[in-house]
Amino acid sequence: MKKSFFILILAVTANVALAQTYGSIADGNWTTTTNWSSGSVPPLTGGGGTVGVNTNLTISGNYAVPNGTINIAAGKTLTINGNFSKGVGGGGGNVNVYGTLHITGDVTLNAPFTVQPGGSVVVDGNVTVINSSYLTIGTNAAAPPYADMVIRKNLVSQSSGDITVEKNGRFALFGNFTDDTSGGTKLTIKSGGQVYIDKTIALVGGGDDVSNANGTTPIGLYINDPNPTVNTSQGATLTSNRGNKATMQTNDPPFYAWVAGIPNSPLPVKLVYFKAQTGASLQLTWATSSEKNFHYFQVERASEDLIFTTVGRVDAKGSSTLTTYAFTDEKPLNGKNYYRLKMIDLDEAFEYSPVVTANGKSSSTVNVYPNPITDKQFTIELSDVMDTPAQVTILDGSGTQILRAELASHTMAFQLPQDISAGLYYLRISSGHGQQIIKVAVR
Repeated sequence: MKKSFFILILAVTANVALAQTYGSIADGNWTTTTNWSSGSVPPLTGGGGTVGVNTNLTISGNYAVPNGTINIAAGKTLTINGNFSKGVGGGGGNVNVYGTLHITGDVTLNAPFTVQPGGSVVVDGNVTVINSSYLTIGTNAAAPPYADMVIRKNLVSQSSGDITVEKNGRFALFGNFTDDTSGGTKLTIKSGGQVYIDKTIALVGGGDDVSNANGTTPIGLYINDPNPTVNTSQGATLTSNRGNKATMQTNDPPFYAWVAGIPNSPLPVKLVYFKAQTGASLQLTWATSSEKNFHYFQVERASEDLIFTTVGRVDAKGSSTLTTYAFTDEKPLNGKNYYRLKMIDLDEAFEYSPVVTANGKSSSTVNVYPNPITDKQFTIELSDVMDTPAQVTILDGSGTQILRAELASHTMAFQLPQDISAGLYYLRISSGHGQQIIKVAVR
């Protein structure tokens, strides 16, 4: 009888421990007793009950919770300098992130884990989802606020572990999305949800499914690898409604800016805008939202022949936030100017910006007569503003040089080659003052 009574006491004590409620009341280390209203610290292994993270706390080591509920309050941060597991060996309870959760190690989920609107989760390691729909990013409410999750390494599904990105969810995976052969893995992207995978999808299970309920603009699912794979021979499906990094930058600039703005993002420099304003001088302005391993901008200009030359350089500021730049072209070409940025990384890899145009206003004037040119002869007359000597070049429509000569005075006659064909040509005059392009016809 005494033995039975003792066992009953142990069982009641264990249930009370599992049902205990913990609430943090001060910032600091998780294991500091005075940081908790209950006067006791939630155990880092084998614990249960309900834990409310209402302050900014840090765990130095692993956190393994088989049962119970964890709620991270809005505006508060829990940092786990180690691994985190939920539901392994238990399977009860859930995790709700309304604030910020940063895990430096790996994550294993065998219980519901939800990133709520306004919440943010960053995992520096791998994330493994086991057995069911245990990872949910966002809710069905319209954004903002968004529910954000970043996994810096890989996402792994075991025994049909599923992932759902809801209407206000944003998810960036810097590694691969893989699974085991058990099959039935699902990545479900609801309308409004946004996903970027920097590596690839390689699912081997039968019946796996990657679905995307978004329209075509924006697409909502972007995979950097052009050849993601699923086991189609076993009934697996992969939506064709997907894009890549370039598509994301073009069709979904806000999401691209979010991914590019993540610290140590795999995306290169993100150009938010590039504009040109006309005046006596010509002002170029642009902005970036992120600069990863980025070195400098090379400013290039062209006339209507679209042969670009370098007119300046602007060094990068190395920021991961919105950064603005400006460059002044003091001597723009008369007529239409074409500008682009050559964006050069530290490893000398580069990419070009879109081309912008603006009309330059110059006080110099150039007269070419007669135009159309007859008898293969013409005269160029310059205003006093343009410097001499100047270079005169005539190009055909393909950019082939037909004539190159020096203009030694402000008025000078020229002779065209006798074998020149009738048609439309471009006469380019270049001097220290700048460059001008004039269309001329030859009869």
